[in-house]
Amino acid sequence: MYLFEPLTDVRCRVGEGPTWCPERGELWWVDLPRGAWYRYVWATGSVDSRTLSDRLSFVAPDDAGGAIAGIADGLAAVPDTGPIATADLPVEAGLESTFVNDGKVGPDRRLYFGTFDRLRRDGVCGLYRTGDTVGAVERVVSGLTISNGLDWSPDGSTMYVVDSQHQHVLAFAFDSGSGSLTARRVLITIPADQGMPDGLAVDADGDIWLALYGGSALGRFGATGVLREMVELPVTCPASLCFAGPQLDTLVVTTAYARIVDHGREPGPLDGAVLRARVGVRGQRPRSARVPVRPVPVRPVPVRPLPFAKPSDVPRS
Repeated sequence: MYLFEPLTDVRCRVGEGPTWCPERGELWWVDLPRGAWYRYVWATGSVDSRTLSDRLSFVAPDDAGGAIAGIADGLAAVPDTGPIATADLPVEAGLESTFVNDGKVGPDRRLYFGTFDRLRRDGVCGLYRTGDTVGAVERVVSGLTISNGLDWSPDGSTMYVVDSQHQHVLAFAFDSGSGSLTARRVLITIPADQGMPDGLAVDADGDIWLALYGGSALGRFGATGVLREMVELPVTCPASLCFAGPQLDTLVVTTAYARIVDHGREPGPLDGAVLRARVGVRGQRPRSARVPVRPVPVRPVPVRPLPFAKPSDVPRS
């Protein structure tokens, strides 16, 4: 039994994309439908927020000291001030119903990210990665519908990708030199009554931690896909997770209250919070993208906290 506590007073409609930035000593996450980017300073507990876009799936650091944002229609460098005007790298421009979803930097230090189809058309979406030159992006996996959480085994030989529509966690043989993904297989299937598989993180021992959206739990699986543990949470909709802190010994879980209020129910006190707990294992050291969208330094931004929205105040989206 683990003790999960709120990291801050922030409550997100849909909290996503938690990312530990060791060089900065910061935890980043986003409130997806509000387009808000949060930066939490681990040493002081202070948190800044900034609105970047109408929809924001993740923000990842790059080696140039900047940050890359996944917005609705592609990737964009985070500007010094103000919102993002337009995508620097459009993705699936011919598919108006799709948008960029979860993303993470891989062992080859390319940025990998998937897409999501609002119409839930089977197999329309894919998994993409940035290339070796600024401005390059390519599709590496096709046949997905809701590409979600992703991560790699500690030795970098296996990549895991969630396809939420089919309740699957897929596994691929991964070559960090060429970036090739082969030997696609279904590793884990989640029963629908346990929630929808969403965000994913792999610890330093190789176990797969999976957020079960709507299931009030995390699933912990071995590398062979065998369930090792179901971890109950004090929220309904855990969305994503990562290991954070200087020792990478704190599991952080972003959560959501959107589904609850959209169904006319009252959120619980921790729904939408960012939770943290010690779970007895450490995470893998995260990476920054070696090729930025374009070099933009990340600088401190003013604190603009987004308050917990009452159900009557939350627009139905």
